[in-house]
Amino acid sequence: QVGKSSADDSSERCDAELLRLVTEVLLPFTVRHDVISCREDMIQIVNWCSQQRERRALADAGLQCLFCMCEGEETDLAALEIGSSAVSVVVKRCTEILDQYLTDERAQTNRLPKYRHDELVNVLQRLESTKF
Repeated sequence: QVGKSSADDSSERCDAELLRLVTEVLLPFTVRHDVISCREDMIQIVNWCSQQRERRALADAGLQCLFCMCEGEETDLAALEIGSSAVSVVVKRCTEILDQYLTDERAQTNRLPKYRHDELVNVLQRLESTKF
């Protein structure tokens, strides 16, 4: 992208690595060792990432990770436990996104930026397609 600095690229790589570590390493560890409070903390870290509006790539990746947590295979006990812990967080986060969109849409005299519409469409499509 034009105007993107190497610091931005580095930050995005760190964001991606943080989400990967939480979702692929730490969350499964909390299931294997039955550390429920730590599992909840890891899910909240991903949720926090999904709320970082000024860092859209991180927010988008965080939201996608939340949805992915809810889509575990029925035969994978760890995925089912993570999913059952994440469902309420996903529903709450989606409600926040939809409410904020409606509030901003009503308050705007101009159209909202394209990425806000894209975010809304993405949330609605994911809600429709996710098997909770």
